[in-house]
Amino acid sequence: MEDLEMQTGTRDAQLGQWGAKFERLVAAAKESGQEAKRDYRMRVEDLNAKHRVAQSKFEEFKAAESENWEILRVGLENAWKELEAALVKLKI
Repeated sequence: MEDLEMQTGTRDAQLGQWGAKFERLVAAAKESGQEAKRDYRMRVEDLNAKHRVAQSKFEEFKAAESENWEILRVGLENAWKELEAALVKLKI
C-alpha cells in the first residue's frame, strides 16, 4: 500500500508541475504574433488532450481497488509517457 501511496503522491505532484507549464504555454500563446499563435494553438490543443488523458488515467488509478491496480498502471504509464514526451518536445 505504501508503494501505491508513494506513486499517487509523486504523480499528483508531477501533474501539478505539468499543469503549471501548460498554463505558461497558454500565456505565451496569447502574447505571441499571429503566426506563432496558430502554432501555439495547435501545440496547446495537443498538450491539453494528452493532459486530460493522463489526468483521467490517474484518477482511475487512484480510485482502483488493489486487484485492478496493475491493469490500470499500464494505461497510466502509457498516457504519462505521451504527455511527458509532448512536454519535452515543446521544451517547456
